[in-house]
Parts: sequence; structure tokens; C-alpha cells
Amino acid sequence: MVGCVMLGTNDLARATLFYDAVLEPLNLIRVEDNIHYVAYVLLTAPDAIELCVTRSLDQQQAHRGNGMMIAFAAQSRAIVDQFHAIGMRNGGGDEGAPGLWPPSGPVYSAYMHDPDGNKICGFNDRDTA
Repeated sequence: MVGCVMLGTNDLARATLFYDAVLEPLNLIRVEDNIHYVAYVLLTAPDAIELCVTRSLDQQQAHRGNGMMIAFAAQSRAIVDQFHAIGMRNGGGDEGAPGLWPPSGPVYSAYMHDPDGNKICGFNDRDTA
């Protein structure tokens, strides 16, 4: 149903460094980059772009959408932990440390804002340990 997700940035170089780092444990790699955007794909689906991080084409400031969030599936809880830790080391803002959500629920997740304020999440709903 969804072709790809696009997130805006005001500093493409900074955003590229951030997303290269946090998406690596999720097996998403950068496959395109130019002066306007960078694009990421799953290693297992190299022809299907999943995420683009882009400068605003209308030359206006990019800003986060209140209530918007992109959630990335992780293969294990350990990868969720790694995703969050890498994000914190690379300029992300903590929005919820790794843990179960809801607190007694089955989904293990971690939340952060990227350097432009976009809210992202890493989650695992299959691993129970």
C-alpha cells in the first residue's frame, strides 16, 4: 500500500549521517544520494525504496509533523536497543527508552526524534526475550 516514506530535513548531510547509522542495524542501506535527497532500501529488497530523506522542494523550512511517526520493524529486541543507542550517539532526541509498550504489552519499542525533529520508532513484536 505504501510506496515509500519521505521525511524532510534542513541539513541533508547531517540527516544522512544520522540515518546511515540508525538504519544499518535494521538492514536498511542507502542506495541513492544527490543534492536533493537520500534513499534507503532493505537489503532483502534492493529495488524497493522504503525511505527518502529530502530537502523541501519548495525551498521552505522542513518541520516535523505533530502526531506523525515512522516505525521501523526490527528483527529482535536487541536490534531495537541498538537502534536507540545509535540514534542517541548520532544527534537523536530521546522520546522513550527501549521497553515494552504498553508497559504490560507485547511490543518492544524505542522512540526518538531525528536531528530535524521527526519522530521515529524501532519496534519488535515477535521476540519475547
